[in-house]
Amino acid sequence: MLIKNLPKRNCFGRIFIRMIFDGIAGVRFLLQGKLAFTWAIVKAHFSFYQKARYFYKKRKTISYENYYALNSIVWQYFFRSRKLFSSLKFINKK
Repeated sequence: MLIKNLPKRNCFGRIFIRMIFDGIAGVRFLLQGKLAFTWAIVKAHFSFYQKARYFYKKRKTISYENYYALNSIVWQYFFRSRKLFSSLKFINKK
């Protein structure tokens, strides 16, 4: 779903980093002898490669500049003590 929903300028870099992390996790699982986990990652990658063009075509033509209008919710919850959604601070990028 990243390829469908991320803004074009962030899409491919984020997917590339995500694939690298998946690869690292796959090698780690392989070294730990968890072949089922490694195989699941390999299958997910092949599924992504097969469906990437389909999801790319479903992208909206409008680029959402304010896609990341909210900094980390985890950071705001634990370190800024903002416990309610209404107290979260959003970024205005215009």
